[in-house]
Amino acid sequence: MKKNVLALSISAAVCGLGMIGSAYAVTDLGVAASVGLATTLKVNPDGVGHNLIVPYYTAQGANATLLTLTNTTNIAKAVKVRFRGAANSDDVRDFQVFLSPRDVWSAMVSQSATGEAQIVTNDVSCTKPAFTAGTPVKFGTARLDTTLTAAQQAAGTREGYVEIFNMADLTGALATAVTHVKGVAPCSGAAWTALDTDMTSAALAGAGLTHPTTGLTANWTIINTTTAAAYGGRAVAIHALLAGAPASGNIVYWPQNQSFVNGETRGFTADPLLAGNLVGAPGGAVKVPAIKALNQDLPDMSTPYVSGLAPVGDYAAIATYAAGDEWAAVNQAHALTAALAATSVANDFFTDSATVTIGAATDWVFSMPTRRYNVAYNYGTSAREFTDFTKDATGGAGAGNINYFTVANTAVQSRVVCVDGITPVSYNREEGTVSTVSFSPSASPVFCGETGVWAINVASPVASGVLEASVAVRGADATYGEGWMSVATPGLGGGLPVVGTAFTKAASDATKNYGVNTDHRVTRAAGYLY
Repeated sequence: MKKNVLALSISAAVCGLGMIGSAYAVTDLGVAASVGLATTLKVNPDGVGHNLIVPYYTAQGANATLLTLTNTTNIAKAVKVRFRGAANSDDVRDFQVFLSPRDVWSAMVSQSATGEAQIVTNDVSCTKPAFTAGTPVKFGTARLDTTLTAAQQAAGTREGYVEIFNMADLTGALATAVTHVKGVAPCSGAAWTALDTDMTSAALAGAGLTHPTTGLTANWTIINTTTAAAYGGRAVAIHALLAGAPASGNIVYWPQNQSFVNGETRGFTADPLLAGNLVGAPGGAVKVPAIKALNQDLPDMSTPYVSGLAPVGDYAAIATYAAGDEWAAVNQAHALTAALAATSVANDFFTDSATVTIGAATDWVFSMPTRRYNVAYNYGTSAREFTDFTKDATGGAGAGNINYFTVANTAVQSRVVCVDGITPVSYNREEGTVSTVSFSPSASPVFCGETGVWAINVASPVASGVLEASVAVRGADATYGEGWMSVATPGLGGGLPVVGTAFTKAASDATKNYGVNTDHRVTRAAGYLY
């Protein structure tokens, strides 16, 4: 069917989009019916994958972000879409999209009249909950820092990143329910309704859910509706592999509702604010989560997606919390972080110097989409909470894993987690000319926020010069007006899970605004398998 995302209304706005309901069972991971064949995770440079990361979205100022999500296969898919805020990776909007074979879903994010981001779509692909065509839905602030003003909370929804998961492939009556007929998907029937009810491994086949395969792509476009400057790119793609080839992942479907997850959550997520065992863990320890998980909080990027993650037992039967359950989610988070980790990041920059008058400015965006699973900020206690990647469920050393974030390389600035231990060096157009980079308001170079922005050659910015970013922005004085910069990101030995882009504009004429963006180039830790 024909879909024109540019024709969407510019006055567009989505946290829970969840449906209130009674408590439901979730898919029980780890048993035969839900486990796929894949054993490893890897970034696919070709942009096609099981799961996707959009490194940056923005609704700051006059910016709007257009998003297209495509199923390149002849198999219907159930896909989770989650927008996370730039400050501390809080969920500000999530929903499910059901893609029929060869389908594309499109939407736009912009700023609402009351300041929050909002999402709007004219697409008729099935979603849970359903969108009303052309009617924007605001992002939510319920998970954001309650010490902020209403205006600050609204700003916190306006930029961040997007994570996208293929939760399951669809068969039978459920595939029929989401497949377009004469341009319209039915989105109805018993199989469709069953997705909102109890779902255990024994019911998967009857419900039409099967192991998720690859084939998802996504593109993003940022358009400034005042100046008409535009930037675009594709999502970072993650493949689930077996022996180096794409294979089926685990079924990770949860109902899209605001019912609390029953029993344990530590087998389902490594998020230190969500992971908890209210029933009791091995050895009698009990961890009450800072945030009690809702069904719509799952899956996330730490939900076990490949097999072989638990060294002992399985990660099924979460209500009884078998040994190894927690380790599966921790190991998933570690594996994905390792797949994204970079030991250095490099890109170009271009800004006005005293003799140049073309109005050039450059912003660099850095997103760390798996940092939340290693360290998170607890607004209630004003403390960092950590997941120890090196420990298994019994407290023993786990499979040679390392921590990418600890007290050694993180700190809190203005109630936002920042990462230090990075070393930027700038070079001008004359080879061999090197200069250190100074920062403001930070005394030393840092990645602040889950999605941070460096405004190049801007002192103490309130908002960056290109993207109008304000949630986690820092000024980076590169000394030179133009050149390139290398940022060493050794982390604690394994690099840092950084993805991002450099955005440059030239706007000396108020009626013209030229924009270009280039993805960061990275180097990987020794032993990384390309």
